Amino acid sequence: MKKENTPLSNEVEPLVKQLTIEQAAAEVLSRFELAVNSLDTESQDLFRLFLDGETPAELSRRKNLTEGQLREWLASIKREVIQQLRANCKVRQ
Repeated sequence: MKKENTPLSNEVEPLVKQLTIEQAAAEVLSRFELAVNSLDTESQDLFRLFLDGETPAELSRRKNLTEGQLREWLASIKREVIQQLRANCKVRQ
């Protein structure tokens, strides 16, 4: 026998879904912050500047590096952050 939706359940279900999404997003953000905080201070600084919109050209001048060196550094940071996220996140489906 199929249970019919009541007006209350019609209102509550979307709220529960939204809360679940918000909790998951908060958890992912928390894990991301932990991963970034695991970087050395100079890499954290570079990564934050990059995420704030500084271009590789601007960053390479600021850090006195070639753009190639800077891009390698950013790639290394990306690998470290991904590695930390994978180590600290368990995916439930």
